[in-house]
Amino acid sequence: MSDKVLQYENFINDVLRKDLQRVLEQRDGVYEKIAQYLQLKNTIQILQESGDNELKTEVDLGCHFYVQAHVEDSSTVCVAVGYGFFVEMSHAEALRFIEKKTKQLNVVCGSCRVWLMAQKMAELRPVCLFKSCLSL
Repeated sequence: MSDKVLQYENFINDVLRKDLQRVLEQRDGVYEKIAQYLQLKNTIQILQESGDNELKTEVDLGCHFYVQAHVEDSSTVCVAVGYGFFVEMSHAEALRFIEKKTKQLNVVCGSCRVWLMAQKMAELRPVCLFKSCLSL
């Protein structure tokens, strides 16, 4: 019976833990995308409330090196739609897109949570089997 327990332990350590780490990294990436879309949504709403089309901001050129930028007409924004593509949209179009995209990303996170629960159940199953063997 100890061979079976060792097989389960090896399976958990060699397969399930690596899969779990990969899924957690993917989930974190999805949460980061959601946060970026929500930040864009807040920025667009602030632009709409101000009613001013001019915008002064700072732009990250990389490695946390920021420069000041002046946008004369902020009535449209470029939105990342996926796979490295950006589309110029009006504020209303961007807000509709952000709403749909965040819902889609939340569905992806939901499926990650289901998968994580299945992994947790799989991790517990060998422990339960081991305990039932001890009681025999």
